[in-house]
Amino acid sequence: MRIQFLILALAFLCNACAGHASTRAPSRVSPNPSLERGLLPRVFFPFDSDFLTPESSKSIKYNIDWMNENSAAYIILEGHCDEVGQSEYNMELGDKRARAVESYMIEHGIPEERIIMIVSYGSERPLNLGHEIKDLRENRRVEFIVR
Repeated sequence: MRIQFLILALAFLCNACAGHASTRAPSRVSPNPSLERGLLPRVFFPFDSDFLTPESSKSIKYNIDWMNENSAAYIILEGHCDEVGQSEYNMELGDKRARAVESYMIEHGIPEERIIMIVSYGSERPLNLGHEIKDLRENRRVEFIVR
């Protein structure tokens, strides 16, 4: 009985959070199709790099603008890699990618306390399960999780 109550309470909270306006991206045109699902744009990286490209900087700037419009929102930055390389190396690279995004955001006015956590998943959570070069590109990224 107690477990059923906890499950129902958790389901209620998840549904309540899913519709909360502050977790939605603004309605203006985005540089990334992931916003169609209500997500902030991902930041993609070149192979074996934590270098921010002009395109990735554009996505980060969009997310900075969104955070400025939604001052109650906090984010978690998740660093990801493709499957190339050893697990330990990919975990470190995922962390470096997330920290590069964090530094950029702080340099451009986001208070560091609004970035509540950095997590690296290395190659453990691929966005694309394919093994072609085009597939691997999608896995070299940082995700913005809104809280």
